[in-house]
Amino acid sequence: ACLLQASGSMSTKGWPWIMLHQLENGMKLQGSPSCLITSPRTMSSLKVLDLSHTAITSLPECATLVALEHLNLSHTHIMRLPECLWLLKELKHLDLSVTIALEDALNNCSKLHKLKVLNLFRSQYGIRHVDNLNLDSLKELVFLGITIYAEDVLQKLNMPRPLANSTHRLNLKNCAKMIYIKISDLNHMKHLEELYVESCYDLNTVVADAELTTSHLLFLTLSVLPSLESVVVAPMPHNFQYIRKLFISQCPKLLNITWVRRLRLLERLAISHCDEMLEIVEDDHASDEQDHGMVETSRNDTGQSDFPKLRLIVLTGLKKLRCICKPREFPCLETLRVEDCPNLRSIPLSFTHNYGKLKQICGSVDWWEKLQWENREEVACLDSKYFIPI
Repeated sequence: ACLLQASGSMSTKGWPWIMLHQLENGMKLQGSPSCLITSPRTMSSLKVLDLSHTAITSLPECATLVALEHLNLSHTHIMRLPECLWLLKELKHLDLSVTIALEDALNNCSKLHKLKVLNLFRSQYGIRHVDNLNLDSLKELVFLGITIYAEDVLQKLNMPRPLANSTHRLNLKNCAKMIYIKISDLNHMKHLEELYVESCYDLNTVVADAELTTSHLLFLTLSVLPSLESVVVAPMPHNFQYIRKLFISQCPKLLNITWVRRLRLLERLAISHCDEMLEIVEDDHASDEQDHGMVETSRNDTGQSDFPKLRLIVLTGLKKLRCICKPREFPCLETLRVEDCPNLRSIPLSFTHNYGKLKQICGSVDWWEKLQWENREEVACLDSKYFIPI
């Protein structure tokens, strides 16, 4: 039976929609949804088609979808776009983000001249050669998410033209020989909100400088960067000043991320599988400020306490981690989750500091029982109120 239905009630504008039924018992839509081509009349008036988060691998030819304005294929296993996709002349929104199997868009995107949103962020399909960055024909574009595989493509994208101005999400992947990223160099991407850097094996340094602080980055991911040794964050105002979420994984040369203290608006911090990381914040002694953006006290260079907005800390697979940081104020912290960090023997919470919004501390019973405390009353209180074994 067909798992899709047409509905006119899903839109305030009365647009015909096709949505997936809620699938019972974990059943997924797989293969090609040929049941879409069931009613030419319905297909010709369809304006919104959302197949996101399904297991489809292909779409049938879609020449009948002449009125389609919104197509969402994000988080699917689609491998190719239909050859005739360019015939969808009314298409305004095309979401292909996190399409991990998409290998070829068949040059369709540049022919969809009414596109306002094109999202190829974290897609397997990305721009590998300068000549393939041919999206300037999209005059209506206001939102671009893109995956880039070469540094020269990045340089071309970051030129003073509308394409850079419409870039909101940028994925840098497998950029060979790129050893340095300076955030101010992305100055023409004035609306860039998310930067995801992965598998750039030569990348050594990331700099959030204080030059041309037009950056409004909200989300930063650094993943599978075996050569990354240094992240430099300048004093405020700097180009990481608006970051809300920071995810770091598989960066084996990072020993600490003390520079995180300068991210005044940070709400979520997740670090995983950084094999040589010893501390999250190095408090014991000052280091070269040029390299680490560090200060000695528990207050940052603005004179305010660290981590005023931080709500979530997740630490996973940090085999050598000994310390998160010294106890300090965590006025908004709700969740601390620690998993597979066998050498972590303390957490930075104490009666003398504010953690009034804390809801849970998650970890293994074995890890919890081996934690060392200055005050036994603290462990009894935290155990009874907040500890959740995982």
